[in-house]
Amino acid sequence: MTRPWESDEITERPPLPEAVKDRPPTMDQNAIERFNLPKDWQHCGWEKRGTTNGGRDFTHLAIEGAVYKTTYSRGPRKGQINYRKPEPGTEASISLTSEEMDAWIIQWEVETGYCHNCWGTGYAWNGWTAGIGTRYKPCRRCAATGKRALAEAAA
Repeated sequence: MTRPWESDEITERPPLPEAVKDRPPTMDQNAIERFNLPKDWQHCGWEKRGTTNGGRDFTHLAIEGAVYKTTYSRGPRKGQINYRKPEPGTEASISLTSEEMDAWIIQWEVETGYCHNCWGTGYAWNGWTAGIGTRYKPCRRCAATGKRALAEAAA
């Protein structure tokens, strides 16, 4: 039985716009730009600090990461990235405040013209299950247009 809110769900994300492929609205991209990290830097762990409201609100994120090029050569994880072997000199432990992250998202939307919630595709992440996999639904923030929300653009 299909639930009313699931009627528009899809299981494959539509193709990303070219501008979003090169500069996605992610925590990693924010850190790369803010701290001048290598383009292929990625986080391997993060922790909310200064949480309130049952963990929903926080003052900043403590993020650890590096550039990881080594993959497992055998075993059940063959081909996957080995996060225990970062490239020398690329490790970084950084901190981003919630205000810095919000400001960067607004800047990203202004510069690209796309909605950060759906990455400009018109479909936002809606969950994951073992049976179906990843599910997407029409983005309510931009009314499934993929463009920056007009109410925020006018503000």
